[in-house]
Parts: sequence; structure tokens; C-alpha cells
Amino acid sequence: MAAIVLAAGRGSRLDPFTRTIPKPLLPVLNVPLILWTALALHRAGIVEFHANVCHLPDAFAAVQRLSEQGGPRLHLVSEPLPSGPLGGVVACRRAVPDAKDYLVVSADALTDLDLAALLATHRRSGADLTLVTTLVEDAHRFGVLDLDADGFVIRMREKPAKAGPLEDISCGIYVMSRQLLHSLTPPDNGRPYDFAELVTTLLACGRRVATHRLDGQWSDIGTPEALLAANLAYLRSPQQRRATGLRALGTNGLWSGQDRTLPPDTRITGPVVLGQDALVEPGTELARVVIGPGSHIGAGCTLVDTVLLPGASVPAGTRAISQIIERPGRT
Repeated sequence: MAAIVLAAGRGSRLDPFTRTIPKPLLPVLNVPLILWTALALHRAGIVEFHANVCHLPDAFAAVQRLSEQGGPRLHLVSEPLPSGPLGGVVACRRAVPDAKDYLVVSADALTDLDLAALLATHRRSGADLTLVTTLVEDAHRFGVLDLDADGFVIRMREKPAKAGPLEDISCGIYVMSRQLLHSLTPPDNGRPYDFAELVTTLLACGRRVATHRLDGQWSDIGTPEALLAANLAYLRSPQQRRATGLRALGTNGLWSGQDRTLPPDTRITGPVVLGQDALVEPGTELARVVIGPGSHIGAGCTLVDTVLLPGASVPAGTRAISQIIERPGRT
């Protein structure tokens, strides 16, 4: 199985953070989202993957170099204009190695999905396309699926204006056959090409579209609130903290990837992650905070349930609760 990661989106709902950081590079515990995806691919035995990029493509160079040092190797496929999720798959089609099946993953999602189980479901179904689904209460932002009793798709409604109280939605994770990949035909008018269109076409031709129900963790990092929630959820998890190479420094709740000390009067409540080369001035109170690399927290600050993106600066005396801080004057 070969892998394609969709990483070209603008991430407009995450503005202003995505003005300078592509959405797939926004961090959770100081690790870019796309590297969390790479970790999942690595656990499934995948040694390389291709990602389409469009918005701020040069920003991916550092992550690409990092991938060469270990884990699945990242290959970038640049698109001059956004072409939609399925358009991104087509853009990568010539670059990916030949395989029986192709895993397609959105780079802005966090999940504990068992990829081997997904592949088994796909091959057992005999379908050319399998969608990963989960149940959500607020489904209007997603592709909503109507399923038959055996879990095959009857209809897909892309971001419907009205949705029921609990709906099956597409998680943006797919497996498609080699035959289907090479039969994809994007619209000739240049409009975005989406999986909802493909599903509709397959069903109209009498072909079955299978699903694989995800019962575990899945988070769509599409809004600042979701980005903050994901950081705080992973911050509470010792397993996720260790997965990033962080280690506990003493017993006061401080975690870092390097040996560090904070001013002796720093008060820490709950886990606090300290990024590389971050500076914390005396008299600070930190309760469940992710401090990005190169960040600066001024003296006498109180930060609670807060995330500092790389290079953020917090003026002395600031009190911040449940915020994402990018740089002075922008939170």
C-alpha cells in the first residue's frame, strides 16, 4: 500500500495562524500535524509518502529534511493552484510508486486509526473505494454519509446545510484501488475535484463504496478551537508526550526534549511542555501550557490552558486563559 497525504489546503478557518504557517505544519505538542500523520504511517510499515502542497510550499522544506533522518520519507508534489482533495490525489498520481492499493489521508487530522485494519476492511469488501467514517453530532462541516445495513454508501452529502443530531461523516481518510486511482478524471474547467463527486459517480455507475467505522480517537483540526483542544488533550496524555520525544524534568510537571531549568519561582500546575530555546522570565505561573520553540514569556505572566506557537512572545504581566498566541498583538 502506498500513501498520499493531502496538504495543500489554505486553512482559512484557522486564520490568522495559517497566514504564515501552512495548516499541516501547525503544531500539536510542538510537532507539526503532518508529522503526526507520518508517525501513524510509520507504525503501519509505510516507508515513504507523497504530499501535495500549494499554500506556502517552501515552508515544508524543513519537515522534508527531517523526514530523511528517520521515519517515512516525505516527497512533495507542488500544485500551482488548489485543485480540491481528489485533485490533490491526481496531482500525486504520477509520483507515487505502483501499488495494489493507495491510502489517502488528510494532513489536518489526528487519529489513532489502525491502518492495517482499514486495509483489511477495504480488501474484504471488494470495493474500489473505502471511506473511514465516524459518528458526530455537528455534521454540517463534513461529508455526511447515508449507509445501508452492510455499511456500504447509499449517498454522500458534502457539508449539508441541515444535518441530523448524529450522523456518519467521512473522516477524510480513504483507501482506493490502483484501477480507480488511474481512472480518475478531473473536471476540465479547473474547478476543485472532491471525493463527494467521485462517490456520486461510482454509485451512479452501480459500483459499491465501502466504509470502515472508526471507533477510536479522531480530531479534525479545522478551527483554532480544535487546534487548542487537540494540544490540551495530547498534553494530558503521557503516551502522546513521550511519542514526541519529550521527557519529564523532575517531578513538577515540566516536560521538554532537552535539559532545561526554569526560574526557581516559576509555578507549574499540570503538564507544561517547554520547546527548544524558549525563554521564561521569573515570576510566571503556568498551568497546562505548550510553549513553542523560540518563544518568550515575560516576567509575571499567568498562562492557563494556552498554546504558544513557535516564536511567540508574551509581554510581561500578561494573563492568558484558553488562548493560542502567535506573536505580540495577535492571539
